[in-house]
Amino acid sequence: MDITNNRVAVYIDGLNLYNGSLARSPYKWLDIKKLCAALLPNEKNIVSISYFTALVKNAGFKDGLQRERQNVYLKALAKNCPDIEIIKGQFIRNKKIMQIAQVTKCGSCEEEHIYKNSKVCVWRNEEKKTDVNLSVRLIHDAWKNKYDHAVVITNDTDIMEAIIAVRENCSPHKLAKKVGFIAPTTVGDRHPARSLLINTDWHKEIKISHLAISQMPDVIVEGHLFKPVEW
Repeated sequence: MDITNNRVAVYIDGLNLYNGSLARSPYKWLDIKKLCAALLPNEKNIVSISYFTALVKNAGFKDGLQRERQNVYLKALAKNCPDIEIIKGQFIRNKKIMQIAQVTKCGSCEEEHIYKNSKVCVWRNEEKKTDVNLSVRLIHDAWKNKYDHAVVITNDTDIMEAIIAVRENCSPHKLAKKVGFIAPTTVGDRHPARSLLINTDWHKEIKISHLAISQMPDVIVEGHLFKPVEW
C-alpha cells in the first residue's frame, strides 16, 4: 500500500464498522480521525473522511436506550472531529413472516412441537440508504476528481460495483482511481469478503490495538458530552 503524494478520501460504513469491530467491545467511543491515522500511513494525505450511518430505533434493544447513546456519540464525533462529514440514512422496522431454521424441542417431554417448515412473524430492523449513499458518493467524488486513492472501511459487498466503476475509470478526466478496503473483522470469526479482496488494490484488517489507541476523551468539554457509562 503506497498512498504517498496521493489525495486520499476515506469512506466509512458505520453499521458495518460497529457490527464487525465495535460490538461487545469497550471501544465504542471511537475517534474516527484517530482510527484513520492509525490505519493509514501518511495520513496527512487524507483530504476527506465521510462517515455513513443511520439512526437506530430503540425497539428491540434490551434497555431501549440505543438511539440515545448513538445520538450522544454522533454529537461528540461532530464536536471532536468537525472536519468529518456525517451522512445519515435510516432504519425501518417491519413485520416479516420468516421460516424457522431449527427444530425446537419441548423441555419437559422432549417432543418436537415446532418443525423446520413452520413460520413465525418477527420484527426485522433494516438499515436503508447507507450502502447506496456510500456508493454514490464514492463515484461522485471520483467523477469530480476529488481524490486519487479511495479507502473504504467496510466488509459489505453491496458496494462492490461502485468500487469496480471507480477503478475502471468512471470520470471524464480519464483517470482510474486506486481503491483499498479496510475490513472491520475484529469481532468473532470474521474474514475479509473475497469479492472485495479481488476487486480492490489492497486490503487491511482492523485490530483491537487500532481501536484502543483511537478513543475520544471521556468528556467532550465543548459540547458537555459524556461517554455513556454502558460503553
